[in-house]
Amino acid sequence: MSTFLSLVFSIFLASGFYLFGEIVSKLLRFQNIIKKISNPIFQYAPIGISFFLFLVYPIFFIVKFNQFIFQFISYFFIILGVFNFYINFNYLKKLFNKILIISKSKNYLLIYVLIFVFLYFFYSLSPITSADSVAYHTTVAKDLIKHASFGITVYDLNSLLSGSGELLNAFAISIGAFQFTSFIHFLGLISVLNLIFTFSNKSHVSANNQILLILLVLSCPVLIFLIGSSKPQFFYTSCIILSYVILLNVDNLKAKNEIIKSFILSFIICIISVQAKLSFSISFFLITFGYLFFLKTSVFNFKIFILSSVIFIFSFIPGYFWKEQFFKYNFYNFFFNPLPLNIPGVNDFNLYLKKVYSENFPFSFLFPKSINDITTSLGFGIFIIFFLVKEKFKNKFFFLFCFLFFVTVFSLVGQKAPRFYLEIYLLAVILFTFVINKIQNNIFFIILRKLIYLQSLYVLILLTYGVFTLFPGSLTKKLNHTVLSKYSYGYNLYHWVNNVMPKDTVILTNHRGHFYSKVQIIYADFVYSVSYSNLSGRSYLLEEIKKKKPKYILFYNFDKNFNYLSYNFEDCITSLFAKKEEVGFHETRNPFGSKEKYNAFIFSLDYKKLPGCVKEN
Repeated sequence: MSTFLSLVFSIFLASGFYLFGEIVSKLLRFQNIIKKISNPIFQYAPIGISFFLFLVYPIFFIVKFNQFIFQFISYFFIILGVFNFYINFNYLKKLFNKILIISKSKNYLLIYVLIFVFLYFFYSLSPITSADSVAYHTTVAKDLIKHASFGITVYDLNSLLSGSGELLNAFAISIGAFQFTSFIHFLGLISVLNLIFTFSNKSHVSANNQILLILLVLSCPVLIFLIGSSKPQFFYTSCIILSYVILLNVDNLKAKNEIIKSFILSFIICIISVQAKLSFSISFFLITFGYLFFLKTSVFNFKIFILSSVIFIFSFIPGYFWKEQFFKYNFYNFFFNPLPLNIPGVNDFNLYLKKVYSENFPFSFLFPKSINDITTSLGFGIFIIFFLVKEKFKNKFFFLFCFLFFVTVFSLVGQKAPRFYLEIYLLAVILFTFVINKIQNNIFFIILRKLIYLQSLYVLILLTYGVFTLFPGSLTKKLNHTVLSKYSYGYNLYHWVNNVMPKDTVILTNHRGHFYSKVQIIYADFVYSVSYSNLSGRSYLLEEIKKKKPKYILFYNFDKNFNYLSYNFEDCITSLFAKKEEVGFHETRNPFGSKEKYNAFIFSLDYKKLPGCVKEN
């Protein structure tokens, strides 16, 4: 497939899910609920994708999806997408004309926001480049297509975190619509922005303050990291925000039928988010609790209890029972942790995840740990929490409880990376629409406003750099190769591996960016979190690798050595198979990343000697 066609397919696939969301909303009569919180056209795509995964994800564990089924379903949605463009052509034409009018106006703040939105649009349609993306988020998706099952391997520990997000990626990758895996995050961004716009209109927020509310989102540095990634996080964060906002509006609903539908819509959207990342389960709990809090259980009769129970069982049990059989680990444990902690070495990985970003926590919310982490913080917008504590607004007690509960629980049991707190930050921005008019003359708010504008300029510069360096790679094959070779993690290394290795071989590596590999890869992910001193974990995982019979092992270093961190494989190799000097560097989208090139070595491996031949470095 041509590079440009991949871009076109990605847009039409998203358009197909939009039309599916519109059909679902009309058939199940969610329209009135959505209209009270947003213009429905901005929520159809998230609803369409959520209900698609709600139906497909549990079935996937019961019915095997081969490559033909993945492609058939994906092409069906592309046809829907083309039809959707056809029936909405006049609307799109009017929208384009409105944008032209705005661009020619003297409303410079609005133009500024419009530039932001367009940059995020093109940024989300750039090729797959980030390290996390070309690691398990896309490699698991490739395995899903190839094996009709989650190709989870215990030595690739990150793959154990896979869920519905990787399944959605698999549909796009099966037809070469690579940009779709990140374009959905732009759809989520548009969803959140319209929710803020709608609530600020209801609160009669001035135009300048509306711009500030929008910039609180657009200028959040971590969005650059998330929206240009195949990581299934920001889109599902936007789904959680949609669920919070549906809850926020529920006490304005009078008809019992609408209240029940509101709960079911939130419930399903939350379930899909949790299946993508278990970290969303805290918000799932708070939203469910919120319905009980607001409605005093008046409409939660036996019927709604049975219906929600059936939805819950249908959604979770097939996948968790599959995990139970695969890992020999009781299924109910996966409600609390996505990792099979019964497997030797996995608990080390669990502890490792909790320690990531813990050194600078919670200051990392505002200031990155280093210049290489400039797009990982939440920014100055976190200070709006202080105004929410001070000022009065509807249901203040409940939502402050949500903030406190979320931060406390997640700080104790979750990861410390700021991106995991993004959902609570975006909820704070939604609630800020209720109080911004009251504090607009506050000296601290005036200072915060200036800081947000300053931050937005900084983020705009980074975003502009990202678009101009990455998006051209979605236009032609030549540009695609140029962009990937400069900015996509591991592309150069595996491009060389593909040229020198037989396609039917199995190779052991510790380089995580193996999405671009055309040979079968055994990724020794465990070496980063399971220490050599952990005898049971080390032996078990190396024995699992031995079962795959790898005949070669890949090293990439500045100097020749045989180490994967604390693991030394020198006694396991027999001879040098291939060597390439300055084959690549640690490719990154970060302009401040190192460009120092490393060498690569492929050795023949006597896998029969494993695990005894591995020494401590």
